[in-house]
Amino acid sequence: MGFKQRLHSRAFKRFLTSALAILAIVAGVGIHRATTEINELPSASDLEDVGVMTFRPYDIKSFAVTRNEHPRPNRTREIKTYEYHVYYRSLEAKPRRFSYHEAAGNTEALAQRLYEEGNKTWRVLTYDEAKIWYRCDPAMTAEDYIAERTYKNKLIIGVCSAYLLFFVVMLFVLHGRKLKPKPSGVDPLGEYEKQRQR
Repeated sequence: MGFKQRLHSRAFKRFLTSALAILAIVAGVGIHRATTEINELPSASDLEDVGVMTFRPYDIKSFAVTRNEHPRPNRTREIKTYEYHVYYRSLEAKPRRFSYHEAAGNTEALAQRLYEEGNKTWRVLTYDEAKIWYRCDPAMTAEDYIAERTYKNKLIIGVCSAYLLFFVVMLFVLHGRKLKPKPSGVDPLGEYEKQRQR
């Protein structure tokens, strides 16, 4: 069966529409999250540069994650796996002690390898009296960090918006009907002549 024949197959249309709809939902969530993050990002002038701090790994934790890995979007086959995270804490305690965690994959060996890499250094930027904080490369400034985060989120919004447009076009291609009048089998001029003869 060729691609054009598959494209007109009802089963193939349903499958493709379901797959595209799932990706459209993901794109919508991506736009929402990126837009929210842009709106919540403070201006660079509102950030306080605490300086470069050293973070030491202190724990490894695992979390159970359930995924649907069935090849067909409209069916479910739940598979339980584990994700490992490595936890870090700052050695310096001023203005307070900061901590964060990094995802280390789905095996304990990967998490252990990340743990054994040891300390990491980050520039710490605080906001709202250190209640909110951000970490970035030590060579970056607050202006660099905000500009980078804003650019990444705008890029996500652009890519997701382009996909949603593609999704609408594909819906029209798959399910759009050609707006051609169906032949009625009746000649309107002939009917008019018949009425006059009567």
